[in-house]
Amino acid sequence: MFTVSRATDLGVSAWYADQLGDLEAVPISALSGHFVLAPIKVRNQMLWITIVYDHGNPEEDVDVDDD
Repeated sequence: MFTVSRATDLGVSAWYADQLGDLEAVPISALSGHFVLAPIKVRNQMLWITIVYDHGNPEEDVDVDDD
């Protein structure tokens, strides 16, 4: 038997910087929501931290199966 717990999705993700190609500007209408892109350096590794920026309609929680 297994249990399903719920985790709150804070809308924060970390990515290795500059791994997807050059940055490019896109029209605002091409985006599905607002987010913040924060470049940081951790132990000589550049990372991008993306943060969902939607205070009026937060994303739903994600079900997590702890097998």
